[in-house]
Amino acid sequence: MVLPIILDIENYGPKFMLLKYLCFLDKAYQNGWSIVTHEEFDKYELNFPGRNEYKSEMMSKYGYSLYSYEERKKVKHYFVPAQFYKDLEKEKGSKLEAMISLLNEENIRFEKIMREILTKVLNTGETIDAVLYYAACPYSLKKLCKELGIPMIAYETGPIRRDNYRCDLSYFCKEGVYNTKEIEERYTRFQSEYSENSDIPIFSREEILCMFLHYKNLGYVSQIDRIPKYEIGIAGSCALVVPFFAQNKYMDNELINDVFAAYNYKYNQVLIRFHPFDIYMATYRLGKVDGSTSPFPFLIQSKRIAAVASNVLLEAMLWKRIPCSRTQNMPANLKCYNDYLADKEFEDVELFVNYFIFGFMVPMELAYDKQYIAWRLTNPSEKEIYLYNLKFYLDKFGINNDWLFLDKEIRLTMLKMYRDYHAMTSEELESKLVFKNMQRVDVNENMQKADNTVQNYTQLLKDYQKLKTEYGITKERLDNVLNSTSWKIGQPIRIILDKVKGLKK
Repeated sequence: MVLPIILDIENYGPKFMLLKYLCFLDKAYQNGWSIVTHEEFDKYELNFPGRNEYKSEMMSKYGYSLYSYEERKKVKHYFVPAQFYKDLEKEKGSKLEAMISLLNEENIRFEKIMREILTKVLNTGETIDAVLYYAACPYSLKKLCKELGIPMIAYETGPIRRDNYRCDLSYFCKEGVYNTKEIEERYTRFQSEYSENSDIPIFSREEILCMFLHYKNLGYVSQIDRIPKYEIGIAGSCALVVPFFAQNKYMDNELINDVFAAYNYKYNQVLIRFHPFDIYMATYRLGKVDGSTSPFPFLIQSKRIAAVASNVLLEAMLWKRIPCSRTQNMPANLKCYNDYLADKEFEDVELFVNYFIFGFMVPMELAYDKQYIAWRLTNPSEKEIYLYNLKFYLDKFGINNDWLFLDKEIRLTMLKMYRDYHAMTSEELESKLVFKNMQRVDVNENMQKADNTVQNYTQLLKDYQKLKTEYGITKERLDNVLNSTSWKIGQPIRIILDKVKGLKK
């Protein structure tokens, strides 16, 4: 049996994990697995009413079914008490600190809870072939599974996902998705196997895009070699993702400060794109902010792509852009420069992108599949994994296997014809560009404007003082005249003269 464990380690709360729970619950129901999760999911309809996860379009998109409470009882649930999280948060002072401590430190109470759960599962006579957990794994759970000899598989949605692409790809890692050496070790093995075998097909990035892109986005492929308008694009991370924050404290604001201060980029050379789930959406004192519905205009317009940790870094390689990152949080960061002025791609970038998509990640459908999981636990070679996943995609997309060993240019032409590809013009690309109203001019220009304002105000003040002085002098002279004896004596004569003037008119 594979044992799914669905816990909130990303600091978003159980509501965020509900979708993942429902997906895993569906697979557990179909495969006869037990499941370990939050106590709040026991009666999730009551605890989280009115959620989008209950809608048919969500179920269709993510491939799960909803079951009644009675049906769900067929799936054996083991719950981590809600009180445990409340007590830990109180002890640490915040949920962020609580989750970071779970990831990085041994927690005796949590280990005891998980040991009791795993023991209960094993006492039913079941064998736990593997633990399948979402995203990040607590330190104590890793320690416990190692002690009990239970393999662990980390699952997480990858950079290729709907709606921009035709399907969803998933990470599928034995050592965890974040900040591990697994990608480096496995890619090294693949390179060795590839150098010894000429029967591993490698595709151009245009071919990969033509395979995977949603039909509505196919036209962007024509713009892959377009000269970028911006020197660097900054892909925002989702704020305070615990697995990232648990490894290092280098965050978006520091990246941005480095880009402008240490690397001297001007504001008109930088484009930013926020993470779709960033709850802050701070402008970070930036110039242009891309608000396009897909990431492709952002990628096409940027020569380099910088991020703390983002799936967009892999997409940068896929779209022939130069990826830059100071961390090793995500697997794709293996082929990122830590220099934000890097001026060329890695020599093996095409091979790496092929391996990442066809070998390192897996089709979402297979991430839950018990036969596939059982096969992966036999430790097949990287070549075998690559070819297995590739065949799955070819069958899914209806692509003829005979195409594999044709010349790349011929293959690309056939793929374009097969997908009814129509190139996008530059004008059509421009129509896709959407910028949020968060523009800022260069700081020097702002300072000059401020200086001009001060100078103008100073001159106005001087002019006012001068007019005030002149008015005072004029008023004093006039008062002296009006109060003089000669003016008072001549007043009757002036009245008569005014009347005479009126008669003349």
